[in-house]
Formats: sequence, C-alpha cells, structure tokens
Amino acid sequence: MEPLLSHPIGFAHRGARAHAPENTIEAFRLALRLGANGLESDVWLTADGVAVLDHDGVVRSGVRRRPIASVPRAALPAHVPTLEDLYAQYKSPLYNYIYRLMGDRDQADDLLQDTFVKVYRALASLPDGPGRTPWIYRVATNTCYDVLRRRRLIAWLPWTQDH
Repeated sequence: MEPLLSHPIGFAHRGARAHAPENTIEAFRLALRLGANGLESDVWLTADGVAVLDHDGVVRSGVRRRPIASVPRAALPAHVPTLEDLYAQYKSPLYNYIYRLMGDRDQADDLLQDTFVKVYRALASLPDGPGRTPWIYRVATNTCYDVLRRRRLIAWLPWTQDH
C-alpha cells in the first residue's frame, strides 16, 4: 500500500460555502463531491451537552447573538448539524482515511472508534473562542501514528528463544 503522505489531502474548510450554507451536511457533501478528501469544522457543546458543528459558536436570532453553550440543541436552527449527524454521514470517509494510513481494515475499524471516542471525550475540555478549531482528522492521524510508533518499537525488539 502506498503511504498517505505521497498523496496531498484536500480539506474543505466548513464545506463548500459558495454553493451551500457553511457548516451544513449539504455543504460537506458538496465539498466531497467537488474533490475534497477531508472536512474541517468547529465543534461546540450546547447547553444540554450535545456536540454541534458551527463556525463561531454563536447563534443569531435577529440582531441578538447567543453563545451555543447557552442554547439547548432543540432551540438551534435545524441546519446546525450534530457531531452524531457528522459521524453518520462521514464515518466512511474517515474510515477510508484511516485505512489509507494503516492498510488494515480491522485496525481501521478499531481506530475509527478510538478516534470518535477521543473526540467526544475532549469536547468538554476544549477552550471556547476562535482557537477551538476542528481537529478530527488530526486526532485520527495521531491515533494511527501512535499505533505505528508502537508497531515500529515492537518490530525492533529481537525475539530469542533464550529468554
């Protein structure tokens, strides 16, 4: 299998906003059809603890602006997707990305699950504000690199029958 680093990764920042509202499943789907092989969006927690995708973490209602953290999921506009929506829609592209890194389907299944568990656990500890950037592919990459690092360490240890 050819390593991933020999192929550039084209990320769609918040989707294809020239043709669909940014940070919507529609925009992400369009970006993938246009050739992106990675998606980027910000993740915020609502007042009731639901992980949603939005650019600046602020809900606008007329002239009023409220932080997503102060609004329950049910009160958000319908076009704001949840992390669960994103997982359902994009587990396949993320799986394919991990598979390209690892070259093993069973391991890609395990690492996909590990990636989403890490993402979910880290959501509450992320700082608010513009520094809260999307990192799901970075989490996936680091999860894979951790396994590859361990694999290399194990490969270098000689096995002798003396011990």
